[in-house]
Amino acid sequence: MVDLSENNVIQEPALFHNIRVARTISSKLATTLGPKGMDKMLIAANKSKMITNDGATIIQNMQIEHPIGEMLTQIARTQDEEVGDGTTTSIVLTGFLLEGALMLMEKGIHPQKIIEGYETATKKAKEYYADISEPYNNIEQLIRTTLTGKIANEGSTIETLAEALSDKPNKDSVKILKIKGNKGLYFVNGFIIDKEIINQDMPKNGKGVKILLLDKNMEVRQTDANTQININNSKEFEEMLSVNEKLCKNIIKDIAGKGVNLILTTGVVNEFIEHYATASGIAIIKRVKNDDMDLIANVTGANIVSTFNFTKNDLGSCDYSTSEEYGEEYVTISSDSNIRTIVIRGSNDTTLDEMERCITDSIKVIDAIRKDNMVVYGGGSCELSVANKLRKFSLEYEDMTQLIIDSYANTLEAIPIQLARSSGSNDLKLFVEARSKNKNNYKIGIGVMTGNAEDMKKLGVIEPLRIKTQALQSAMEVCKSILRVDDMLIARV
Repeated sequence: MVDLSENNVIQEPALFHNIRVARTISSKLATTLGPKGMDKMLIAANKSKMITNDGATIIQNMQIEHPIGEMLTQIARTQDEEVGDGTTTSIVLTGFLLEGALMLMEKGIHPQKIIEGYETATKKAKEYYADISEPYNNIEQLIRTTLTGKIANEGSTIETLAEALSDKPNKDSVKILKIKGNKGLYFVNGFIIDKEIINQDMPKNGKGVKILLLDKNMEVRQTDANTQININNSKEFEEMLSVNEKLCKNIIKDIAGKGVNLILTTGVVNEFIEHYATASGIAIIKRVKNDDMDLIANVTGANIVSTFNFTKNDLGSCDYSTSEEYGEEYVTISSDSNIRTIVIRGSNDTTLDEMERCITDSIKVIDAIRKDNMVVYGGGSCELSVANKLRKFSLEYEDMTQLIIDSYANTLEAIPIQLARSSGSNDLKLFVEARSKNKNNYKIGIGVMTGNAEDMKKLGVIEPLRIKTQALQSAMEVCKSILRVDDMLIARV
């Protein structure tokens, strides 16, 4: 930083300093890349711990006060929201692009010239990725690539997820429910609410029922909250209760008259309401989360109302049933929609949270693939192929642009290099072997699990094209922003 009232507190140019900051952060995430990537333990100020190798989770939970760190956090968030995976790749690429830019600047090349060259290379790289992409037709391969090395019992988990997502529900029609207990995973057709029906005498199951979604407390308010009521004797008290009871009875009578069989409310339920609902054969679930209410509204076709003066058009239709898991009761709501609830079980919060992150990534990746239906082969094979093509493309230039595009190609090879390192084998030998064979077969990449150069098509290692192109775009944008900053000043508040 530069304080206008003091001397420069950074002893090197701000641009060089910012590049080193970005490179330091990206190097922390680089070791998490790939199926054998290492985990990071994040320790908060309150001593709570989180263990994960998910790039988006790590960067968003790291305590980074430098503005460059905030920029990297933003690209990780964008990558995660857009395609659900590739956050580590985008940040690693950013770090190496900036490292390459630093070396180019030391050779006397101006940052603006580097930006122009990088933009040219990015545009061409996207074209090359598209050239080696293929139509996607195997959802299980996508899930396997996303989950490999991130979650235990991968085989059964992948099979379950592939079945759960086989009819292509989108990310908005899948709910993940976490339950503590023996580790496992399964899915059900329908929406599971981790709440119970409030009275054991209320109906536990129903088919083709009418459902009411209420965003209010189920009680009667006759006065304002600050109104003072004076009761002089027990008779007056009983009269007040009698009036309250009669009003509650009339509310349930009106609700039942409109054909309602099941009520979900975000609020609490008056004891008189509960009593008369039970007598009328109406089931009630209270304190339902707002997010759950929105999803249930989509599933059942019901409108969420905040008054008892609703119409029959506000009601939805569904089936519901109750089940018990480790002593807790759950209610499943289903309809003709393709909503799924994926239930994950684990012994502790750390395990459950990591499983949830991995499965959420898989769902986002599958959702992203539908936008263009194209994939590329993983294991660094596509990066090796594109880097090789970029070097040939750079020969079309006879100025500094040739060096800049070559530097960009070297950056892409940072991905297979890191995969080779994480394999535990002779990383340099493995990388050189894969790069050499890739020139004749663009599907050859780093066999992280075998320690050999392998055909990624035969191994079934694929990734959505959108993940790769989005990672390139994200890295280029933040790299351009950093290279344009030549000084940092403390502004007035």
